Amino acid sequence: MQPNQLPEPANNNVSPAILFAGNAALDADSEAALDQFVVSLARNQARIDHFEAMSAANDNTIH
Repeated sequence: MQPNQLPEPANNNVSPAILFAGNAALDADSEAALDQFVVSLARNQARIDHFEAMSAANDNTIH
């Protein structure tokens, strides 16, 4: 084996084309649930960013 070369997996019988088939078709309920989940993730990240900014602004330990 060459340096920096990954070993061949023992169970390499799955084609990458099978692992990722491209676009997945979703029904309307799944699509709506996924949309709501993505919006919730974005809102949560916005809260985290806001709290980080507020904690940095209120940090009186910085000299």
